[in-house]
Amino acid sequence: MNKMSVDQKRKRINLYKRIIVTTILACILIPGILCVILLVRVHALEKKVEELQSLAAWKMQEDVQPEVPETASQAETEQVEEPSEVLQQAVTEEETTQADERKRVYLTFDDGPSSHTNEILDILKEYNVKATFFVVGKTDEASKAAYRRIVEEGHTLGMHSYSHVYESVYASGEEFEKDFLKLQSYLYEETGVLPVYYRFPGGSSNTISKVDMQEFISCLHKHGIEYFDWNVSNGDGMSRTPAVEVMMENVMKDIPLYEEAVVLMHDDANKHRTVEFLPTLIERLTEQDCVLLPIDDTAEPVQHIRPEE
Repeated sequence: MNKMSVDQKRKRINLYKRIIVTTILACILIPGILCVILLVRVHALEKKVEELQSLAAWKMQEDVQPEVPETASQAETEQVEEPSEVLQQAVTEEETTQADERKRVYLTFDDGPSSHTNEILDILKEYNVKATFFVVGKTDEASKAAYRRIVEEGHTLGMHSYSHVYESVYASGEEFEKDFLKLQSYLYEETGVLPVYYRFPGGSSNTISKVDMQEFISCLHKHGIEYFDWNVSNGDGMSRTPAVEVMMENVMKDIPLYEEAVVLMHDDANKHRTVEFLPTLIERLTEQDCVLLPIDDTAEPVQHIRPEE
């Protein structure tokens, strides 16, 4: 009994020793580990501060242009300007990449100017969106002011024939050329901008023209003009304008089908629902991370009838 009691005591003593040793090691190691983690954190923080200081220095160079003595060499001048140029180039490239990754949507309005043009322009200005207006020839003062406002606010001014009378516009190649040149010249006189984009009345796939559309296409290309149809429509071109909800469905169901969507709408005195529909459309497209752009040389032409090679 005494021997067993001694063994038990030894076991307990050994257990106590292990506990004590473990506790001592923990007391030594844990603070050491915490110190290492703290040092790593401090080092990372110092590195971050250095980066921020460097960025601030670059920003200061952009905001405050250093004075360069007249006797300074060209190399010295270029060296002073280099950081801001590099930073600006990086920002521009990043913005371009982000825009390229987003779906491009071109909002286009046919048949204006009208009594609704200024309302449409007000909405576009409120949302900071640029669009494209394919206009016809109107000589009243309100229309002239609308042409100028379209250009002044950064939108694309396109052509949609001077008269918009199908039988006249499509009577012959000569009549088509005469009509289009009349509109181009008139818009140039009123705005100082020479329009270079055209939308055929009824589109290039219209069934009104008795003349081969390739003749009109060749005429435009001869004068350096590109034509654009559409691949999405809100449906307001019908004699009776659909409800706002229907127009929204028409657009939103087709937008996902195309990498670049050209949306057809109308700027017409009878299309008040289009004005009501526009703000919600812009908000919906923005929510879906679409970039809304005016037609320019970077836009891929959407053409129902392609030009012959």
